[in-house]
Amino acid sequence: MLRQIWSLASASPQVEVSRAQRYNADGYIYSLSAPPNLQNIAEVEVRLRGLLTRHLVGAVNSLVRLP
Repeated sequence: MLRQIWSLASASPQVEVSRAQRYNADGYIYSLSAPPNLQNIAEVEVRLRGLLTRHLVGAVNSLVRLP
């Protein structure tokens, strides 16, 4: 489901989602990647936040953009 949400938010089928165990804590960290030519990243982030809020009720969402 997360890959579908990310694909919708980015308007691209060329997306990837990976999951890693959190270091010294319970839970997981999910990483989302998209093609480097993704347009208007700020708008994509707004769409992503909205979709996550609607589809993952009760989940803790913290988005961090990495260089």
